[in-house]
Amino acid sequence: FTSTREMTAALNTEQLLQLSPDKLLETHTVAEAVVVGQQLAKEVEKKREELRVMVGERYRDLIDAADTIQNMRLCSSSVIQSVGGMQQSCSSLQHQSAMQAVTSMQAKDLAPASANSPYLGVAAAIKLMTAVPELIWAAVEAGQFTLGAQLFLLAQHVHTGLLADAGGQVTAEKIAQWFPVIARQWATIQQLQSTLLTSCQTKLSAEQLSQETAVDSLTAMMLLKNCTMEQIFQDLLSFRSSSLSTVLLSGRTDSARPAICSTASCIIASVQAVHQAFIQGSLMQSLSSIMSSSSPPTIELVGCSTLGPIARHLPSPIMQFRPRLRGELKDMEKEKVVQGMMKWFEDVGEKARVEAKALLQYVITVEGLAGVREGLYQVLGQARSSWNMVGKDVLGKEVCLWDTLYRQIVTERVVELLGHRVSEVLGNVKEEVKKVFDNSEHFMGESFVWTEATSDLGNNWGKGEAEKGGLEMKCWSWNTCIQELCVGTDAGLKGVLDSLLAYTRGEKQEGPFDKLCDNEEIIERCSSISRKEIAEMVASLRSLHVKDKEVTDMVLLLARLYQALLPLTPSLVLCVRGNQKNDSSNLAEISSLVDKEAEEMFNLWIRSKLTQFSSSLLSLTPDHILHSLPAWDKVTISETGDSGQEVTSIINIPPSPSLSLITSLLSLASEIHAGHPSSFPQSTLPPTSVSIVQAIIDHYTALAKQTLTQNLALQLLFDIHFIQTLLVSRDSKDQFSTSISSIVSSLETNIDPFDLSVFSPHLQARVRSSTARCVSGLGCLVPGDRVAIITSYKTPSTSTQDSHNILSLQPQPCARFQLLPLAPGSKLSNKAALSSAHLQLPQLANQAAIDAKKTAAGKRDRSPVHQTAASFFGSMPWFGANN
Repeated sequence: FTSTREMTAALNTEQLLQLSPDKLLETHTVAEAVVVGQQLAKEVEKKREELRVMVGERYRDLIDAADTIQNMRLCSSSVIQSVGGMQQSCSSLQHQSAMQAVTSMQAKDLAPASANSPYLGVAAAIKLMTAVPELIWAAVEAGQFTLGAQLFLLAQHVHTGLLADAGGQVTAEKIAQWFPVIARQWATIQQLQSTLLTSCQTKLSAEQLSQETAVDSLTAMMLLKNCTMEQIFQDLLSFRSSSLSTVLLSGRTDSARPAICSTASCIIASVQAVHQAFIQGSLMQSLSSIMSSSSPPTIELVGCSTLGPIARHLPSPIMQFRPRLRGELKDMEKEKVVQGMMKWFEDVGEKARVEAKALLQYVITVEGLAGVREGLYQVLGQARSSWNMVGKDVLGKEVCLWDTLYRQIVTERVVELLGHRVSEVLGNVKEEVKKVFDNSEHFMGESFVWTEATSDLGNNWGKGEAEKGGLEMKCWSWNTCIQELCVGTDAGLKGVLDSLLAYTRGEKQEGPFDKLCDNEEIIERCSSISRKEIAEMVASLRSLHVKDKEVTDMVLLLARLYQALLPLTPSLVLCVRGNQKNDSSNLAEISSLVDKEAEEMFNLWIRSKLTQFSSSLLSLTPDHILHSLPAWDKVTISETGDSGQEVTSIINIPPSPSLSLITSLLSLASEIHAGHPSSFPQSTLPPTSVSIVQAIIDHYTALAKQTLTQNLALQLLFDIHFIQTLLVSRDSKDQFSTSISSIVSSLETNIDPFDLSVFSPHLQARVRSSTARCVSGLGCLVPGDRVAIITSYKTPSTSTQDSHNILSLQPQPCARFQLLPLAPGSKLSNKAALSSAHLQLPQLANQAAIDAKKTAAGKRDRSPVHQTAASFFGSMPWFGANN
């Protein structure tokens, strides 16, 4: 315990502050730590007491200082008030002394005349004070504020004279006692000062401020307020800013055109007022004409008839009174006027732009914006004669309010409205496409192309005039759904073009500004917006409706839409092209985009069909031979034996491709034909033929690796030669020659060499015959360079059928539109001609129908075009009426 006391006694304040609790507990016992804690608590309480004492002492000092400051403030205020009172007393004494001296001198001059002169002078002054209020009111009602200000100052001068001794023992106290009307009348006149100032401020704050009114009001205010030119200039700018704020605020309840025109009128009036008053010096001239010594006294404004005979008793100071300012009358420097006006114009210009931008948000048509521009054109045109000079003098440079304040805002709003309408029109296209995809009944497909309508040929067939009739739409397979989409889009964009023309149409003419200066920019920006919106529409349609795993015939409809978008929507072409007549980068970009997207949609649709084709080929397997082999031809062959006798035998030769292969090809051709492949892009079908051959080779390569019977191998060999003859073009020959040779070699290993040598000639002949027979049914799959070669394999026809003809398409979209045979001549019956023709066509309904069509055709102009058309449509029953 003793050691604990010694230890704690040795700890001072600094040691206690630096003491670590952890080390204390590690090196000392609990009892020692308790003692240290108690010592630490005592030190804390001691410091707290010292702090209280120090704060108490400082607080007393603070209270004393605050009391001293308050006493000093009250003392200084009392001194200031005393000094002000002394100044007023001195001024009053000086004024009274001067008036008393003048009155005494006048009394000495008139003393011989009359002893009542002081009384008559006071009476005349009182008479003048009673007459002035009515004159001031009349001046205010007439808008003559300078006159009213002069009359008020005259009354003020008269009242000041009545406060001094009038002479002849007529003191100021006696005057006030005898004539209490003076105080009452002066109280009335004093109120007119605020009326005059308020009226001047109202005039200077009006929207329409004439130059004469501005000068008159400024002169009156300078006289009444006794201020300098710089002060009245700042007051004028303040009033005009207030006027503009009022105009802007009231314009919020009005339409944009009158509101913006009112703003422009207010700014013009402000600049013209400053120019007239300060630049031209009208304000200085007006003040000089009132205050100069050569000017007539103010009493002449009252008139003798108002006061009557007593007017001659007015004191001389009243008779010779002219208003004057406290300081020297000095004109304002032009540089200061220009600097002040430039700053004011920047401030009000920013306010005008902000308010105009807000107002134009309520203008929802481009025609309305054209009306706003026309309104400004008229307002600025009225001030055009002097505005350039006035603006240059006041603002230091030529300023056009249209270019400075409104041009950019209006142009941006025009572009915004046009862009919004283009976006809305193309957005409707996306909505309509969605509806079409939701309702697949709109997809007519093959029925639209091969259904005859009375409007197919148009009204000018055969007269050499191109007309967009139904036949052209059918040649492109643009059904009514696509036409309605394009027509609706064209109508919406035509409205956009009409609005654009409403703003940009006109001839350049002399005026306050060039109304057509922004045409190029607006048209170009509208073109860019149209390009961006079309690109966004294409991307949106692809993301919403095109899925690689779920490709339907609707994808083909989307491809047709892209294909028809520019040809059937001329307004879209005009919107995108802009001012570039021939070489438009935007139009070229959009044309490339839609063509590429259409081609991609066509390829996507064809790939989905090729996937089905590859799946159907899998049914051709060695395990199901009977389901794959067609009926073979029996061919009798004869040969001479070793004994010289002729030996006759019958062999079986496959006459056509295997059932699985030809069925798959015909199914694929039918589905592609239903999509009207003659209108596909030229780069679409050649890769399709290559893909078909590749799919067949892949499957037949797998089959050739297996052990096959001779009959199946012979059939597969026929299939390979058939595909090679029919579908392998000149361009893809090198690509597939190695694979085909490998498959042929593998298949020939399963056939007896002697039988192969016997079968080969007959096999090749039947391959050519089969390809010639199938070229029509598989026409959309056959490469273009193979059609002419395979057609030459056909046996010559014994009929006298006319030469082939084709339906003229300009430009021809694809070279795969098959030849359409014309009807035979009248010497042979139609049925005989058709039966002998190698290309089998559906038989006509009856001879009566043919005669009726010929009779109807004979009534028309027998030009070669009409004759050809009649022969063509007479022989094609699928162009006849729907049965």
